[in-house]
Amino acid sequence: MSTPISVTLARVALAEAEVTARAQRRAELIERLSKVRGELHTKSTELELKSRRVFEGQAALENVRGQLMAVLDTLGELEGAKPAVANYLPQDPATIQWQQKHDALVAEHSRLLAVRHGQPDVEVMRFDAVNLSKEVQQLMWSEAEILSQLDGSLARWPSGGVFAP
Repeated sequence: MSTPISVTLARVALAEAEVTARAQRRAELIERLSKVRGELHTKSTELELKSRRVFEGQAALENVRGQLMAVLDTLGELEGAKPAVANYLPQDPATIQWQQKHDALVAEHSRLLAVRHGQPDVEVMRFDAVNLSKEVQQLMWSEAEILSQLDGSLARWPSGGVFAP
């Protein structure tokens, strides 16, 4: 018994519709992949820049802290070398020389504090970089999912995630 022509035509039309739908879905996935890849490139570049700034900021902060510690150590040593007559004879040449060194170290300490407080907050920069790295990771997962859909190697994840019924 043969199938009627209308059934055959319906099957052919259905097959053509399925092919068209698959082609359209594939085109949509390729377009999404292109957008994800573009955004991934942009965010990855931004992450590299932010990471570099975090490391540079941390190094600058450690450098200033080291300089501050050196000035404070020198100030402590200078306090121990204060002339015994300094409180009684402020015009004594030894007292004047000591006071000039002390004033110069205090000025350097103040300058270094201003430099340290003028630097960007490394912890905030690090927090921003971590958040950006999460975005980059999400884009990488999106790219992998789109590729798996294009390749047909994995079934699409349910909309509720791994634990969806």
